[in-house]
Amino acid sequence: MNSLWIVTGTGFLAGAMNALAGGGSFVSLPALIAAGLPPVQANASSTVALFPGGVVSAWAYRDGLGPVGSVSIRKMLVMTLTGGFIGAALLLSTSSATFSFVLPWLLLCARLALAFGRRTGEACGGAGISARARSSPSNSRLASTAAILAAPWAS
Repeated sequence: MNSLWIVTGTGFLAGAMNALAGGGSFVSLPALIAAGLPPVQANASSTVALFPGGVVSAWAYRDGLGPVGSVSIRKMLVMTLTGGFIGAALLLSTSSATFSFVLPWLLLCARLALAFGRRTGEACGGAGISARARSSPSNSRLASTAAILAAPWAS
């Protein structure tokens, strides 16, 4: 099958996943690598391609945004941007061979965080998490399933 069709299909799937629950990179990144892009460029392309959908989703759900426990939106934004800049700098300074070696482990860690993050947070004193957040359906199931399906492609 033509790589263009595979990348197009996974792009739509990844965009839908990000709009609903996040985790679209679990599908788009391995598909881009399978299509022949080097891992660093595939990661950057996946991030850029999925960014507009994330912005639209954030706008659509803006009424539901609020502090998590005692952490304000402003603090979360600062932490998110700081982490993003540090991650981008690390990605740009890492060789393609090193990133190829680390990528499956990064995907595994992300998969574990999605699968067990809620339980871990509650075990670490997540009592400050709102009842609404605790009672909402677990959106991580979709991303976890995608990670299981995408894991063989990442190696």
